[in-house]
Amino acid sequence: MQICLFYTKTGTKPVPMMKLETRLGIRTMKDPNLTILDIPFAGKQMSMLIIMPKIIEDDSTGLEKIEKEMTTENFVNWTNPSMMANSKVKLSLPMFRITSTLNLKGSLNALGIHDAVNKEVADFSGMSEKKGLSLSEAIFQAGIDIDEDGTEAADEIRERVLMSKTECNVDHPFLFIVKHTKTQGILLFGKYTGPPTVSF
Repeated sequence: MQICLFYTKTGTKPVPMMKLETRLGIRTMKDPNLTILDIPFAGKQMSMLIIMPKIIEDDSTGLEKIEKEMTTENFVNWTNPSMMANSKVKLSLPMFRITSTLNLKGSLNALGIHDAVNKEVADFSGMSEKKGLSLSEAIFQAGIDIDEDGTEAADEIRERVLMSKTECNVDHPFLFIVKHTKTQGILLFGKYTGPPTVSF
């Protein structure tokens, strides 16, 4: 871990950066001008995609253009595993920890699920013999902790020194996506714009 400068829209901020040397998926594109990293962890059952502009442009971070162009079709094309080069990479990545809590009661109502949250008509008799059960709240909580101990790459750095590495310094705002490797299903999607501004 090392304290390094992170470039934001308004200046620079010191952030703790983890340093890894490993083999991972990487793709660079010219239009839009971005770099994508695919970092495995949890025994390679999951991975974290990092999508970031290659350079900070003018008054923006460059991330705004990527977000604007990220349709479902573009996202699938950009992150296609077959388009990723499996390369030796010397990676610098901010360490951060975030949690997000959502109350889903309003969302359930919007989906037409009214009875379950109405104690007058809710019927959970198939689940419990207790009478009068209903949902008072439906809470979803998700979190992610990015550090040197939580990635597959962290184990590899202790095993070998890699020669002829590509350097990749994640020192400006980026999107992160945690996905299931086998199904490519998205588990978390967020944006890091510098401490403490991380959002889902």
